[in-house]
Amino acid sequence: MLDSPPIGLVADAMKIMHLANITLIVTKAEFSKKDFIKNINRLTQDENINPGIILNNVPLVKSYGYGYGYREEDKK
Repeated sequence: MLDSPPIGLVADAMKIMHLANITLIVTKAEFSKKDFIKNINRLTQDENINPGIILNNVPLVKSYGYGYGYREEDKK
């Protein structure tokens, strides 16, 4: 497993992507811009890579029940 700098900051990330078997791109919820996702789409077409995307820092809503839409706020 290799960690590289963000795509676009230095050329190292692009070189590593072409050598890797799997490319995982990590994005941060409510922080990464939509243009970043457009950039990933362009990479899949122009650079012939098939990346996986990991979305981290997703806010969790505490809930109970069996997935029927109950939330902690509903109990009050």
